[in-house]
Amino acid sequence: MSAGNSLLPRGGYELTPEQQLAKEIAETTNGNLSKYLMIVCGAVSAAVIVWKVCERIIRLTRHVSCLNNDKQRYFAIPNQKFAALKRHLLYAPVFSKRHNREIQLSKAINVGTLPTRFQLLFLVSYFVSNVVWCVIDIDYSADMATACGVIRNRTGVLSTVNMV
Repeated sequence: MSAGNSLLPRGGYELTPEQQLAKEIAETTNGNLSKYLMIVCGAVSAAVIVWKVCERIIRLTRHVSCLNNDKQRYFAIPNQKFAALKRHLLYAPVFSKRHNREIQLSKAINVGTLPTRFQLLFLVSYFVSNVVWCVIDIDYSADMATACGVIRNRTGVLSTVNMV
């Protein structure tokens, strides 16, 4: 095999200029979508880190303020809006059962626990965003092989990004 043949696509034929342009556009789009997915994952990770840091700061503040004060009442006053958010979204179970109850297929097989409503909302939105990123900006008027090839390449790129 000569050096010139090693640069040919898998089928062994040369691409037309239109096919080469379509391939470059698809690769650029796939790269952009993978960058967007990484940005979303990074933003969610940063939000979780900020949330946990704030929780720890509040916990430390409560602890320090209560050390020498037996009549401390500042933290005893609940915030109604935040309490409702916790009750209906953050800590609420998906169904009427507690969220930490195990899902059992039988007495011997356990498949995990139920998520909270917030966790379910996050998982569903992440799944929907992946589906949208797989099918967005695809020329469905082209032949079936071309459209399926673009979807195949895009799902491969996004699955690799999801593993990261």
